[in-house]
Amino acid sequence: MPRASWCRPDIYEFFDRWRRTCLIQDGALYSDGAIWTEENLRALQTTFGAELPGSGTFFEKLRAQLVSHPPIVRQLGVEIVYVEYLGERDTSATTKRTKLGALLDLLPAGVNMPDDLSEILDGGIASYGPGKSYRDAYVRFLLKLARRAKEEVRDAGVEALEDPWRFGDLVAAVRTSTDGLQANAVLHACFPDQFDVMISGGHRDKLLRRFGRAPIVAAAQDEERKLLAVRDLLRTRLPSAIAEPYDDAVRPVWDGPASPEWDDLVASASAQLPASAGQDEAGPELPDPDVDLLEVLRRILGTTDGWDALLMEAAVRVAAGGGTVHSWDALVTALRTAAESVPVDEDDEGPAPASGPELRQVTAELAAELLMTQSWLQRLTDLLGARRQLVLFGPPRTGKTWLARRIAAHAFDPEDVRLVQFHPSYTYEDFVEGYRPTTENGVLTYVLAKGPLRELSARAVANPDRPHLLVIDEINRGNLPKIFGELYFLLEYRDEPVRLQYSGQEEFRLPANLYVVGTMNTADRSIALLDAALRRRFAFVELSPDTEPVRGLLQRWLDRHDLEPEPHVLLETLNTMLIEADGDRDLAIGPSYFMDRHGTAPDLETVWEYDILPLLAERFHGTGTDVVARFRLEVVQEEATRRADSTEPGLVGS
Repeated sequence: MPRASWCRPDIYEFFDRWRRTCLIQDGALYSDGAIWTEENLRALQTTFGAELPGSGTFFEKLRAQLVSHPPIVRQLGVEIVYVEYLGERDTSATTKRTKLGALLDLLPAGVNMPDDLSEILDGGIASYGPGKSYRDAYVRFLLKLARRAKEEVRDAGVEALEDPWRFGDLVAAVRTSTDGLQANAVLHACFPDQFDVMISGGHRDKLLRRFGRAPIVAAAQDEERKLLAVRDLLRTRLPSAIAEPYDDAVRPVWDGPASPEWDDLVASASAQLPASAGQDEAGPELPDPDVDLLEVLRRILGTTDGWDALLMEAAVRVAAGGGTVHSWDALVTALRTAAESVPVDEDDEGPAPASGPELRQVTAELAAELLMTQSWLQRLTDLLGARRQLVLFGPPRTGKTWLARRIAAHAFDPEDVRLVQFHPSYTYEDFVEGYRPTTENGVLTYVLAKGPLRELSARAVANPDRPHLLVIDEINRGNLPKIFGELYFLLEYRDEPVRLQYSGQEEFRLPANLYVVGTMNTADRSIALLDAALRRRFAFVELSPDTEPVRGLLQRWLDRHDLEPEPHVLLETLNTMLIEADGDRDLAIGPSYFMDRHGTAPDLETVWEYDILPLLAERFHGTGTDVVARFRLEVVQEEATRRADSTEPGLVGS
């Protein structure tokens, strides 16, 4: 350990062979004979060592750099590209074989990619994510590493490349911030028992910041050994062993906000748990160290739903802070510390909602289709089931309406779903009920007609064993107090009837099996501008480009369709520039501008000219900002390159 469970053993065998055959010796991957020699490396570095210039794809520019060299030097270049490409777990084998196959005509006569090397292309070390935009830096790193390895073997002997920590020092001597992801991948691939498979520098920093106080981690002398210590902690200090920091039970602790269930736990438990073991006689009976904390917390808080996952999250947070799962004081401290950041709405004292039919569970297939984690989608569905009404809010094109419709299609029958869209002219009479003009025998008259709320409510009452869903798109664009009317009361007190404005003689209840999902574009209106009564009646779920599940969605979509990562890199850069310019997260732009249903590569120039810049012109209207000069495509591309040179790139996953 930490060998990656998803990585083929023969990939590790390949990198061991590459280190011995090509770095220590002067051998080759595609043929017999001496290819990885100092002479050939120096010759290749005259062109290969420079940043790939000009337009075109990475492979088109690479070919232009290789074609002027003798065949044996070209073979060296192709083999270096193979080593880099093999590490990319999130590039398909088909794409790898196609791209590498297009370079085979550069090889000496009779030389081809060996079958065993072609076969292992269907695996990889880790997900490179947007880091794939820096392949030119990665191949330059491999070239520099090979040259430095030859010098070390000549000066210090083969031991310099046989000892993992001396090899690590050699890598450190040639790595830069731009190629750090590839450097970490090479270290792990060559010495998987000493160097971690987490290759993203950003993720490493987050993980160690969160777990750094644990004694076993704090005692380790350097980053690599600290990462090994974190894995040891996850295997030995929790109720059940966890192999990966990317596990759903662990990742929220170090990479992102706490789960909604954890926030609920600390908000209630912090008021009920004793301050420290043995110090609060009025508190609940304290456990002895051998009692299952799960059972203790269940008894204190009086619930059983979802506690297996919550206990694990509690255990991870306690272990990260230096305690163990049986450290009661550490658990209390963790709960109280987390509780300090949980807002409490003192006005939120309505009754518990009436129970209704359970919603369908989220499946792995749905999660794969939506490119979101099953655990996040299940939490969303559970929240809807518990609260009955929620709002998905966030900047434009973050998938709010798309997600609402996909959840509707999965958890509800089609005939039990109704979608409406609010707008400034929408009224109570449109939504609930009102008089509508009609003609009878040529005479104009008015009849009382039900709106979509009453129609769907009637259907829900007639089918109490089935859940029904009302989707309100652009909920914040309407005059909500005017549209909702008595619905304010009914959303909170579902079991109590009211008499409506027009059909006053008839009592109306909002059935327990009617659910409401609204979508809200925060570019139009902030949540803070919604009246408090409405905010209290809905749960609010943010979909923002800088938090999961929207963060990384575009990259996952590009990976699914074997497309280059540049759109993701540019969108990340643009959103950072927008937030730096204004400080408003709601200025961020969602990923769906770059995604279509056919999986085709976006035309960046068209998207930028006809979607991005007009949107930004509206956002910055009246501020004096020259949107074209500041945010045009070429400027953002230059900024992405500049940031790549100063910040180690890369999302990496399991």
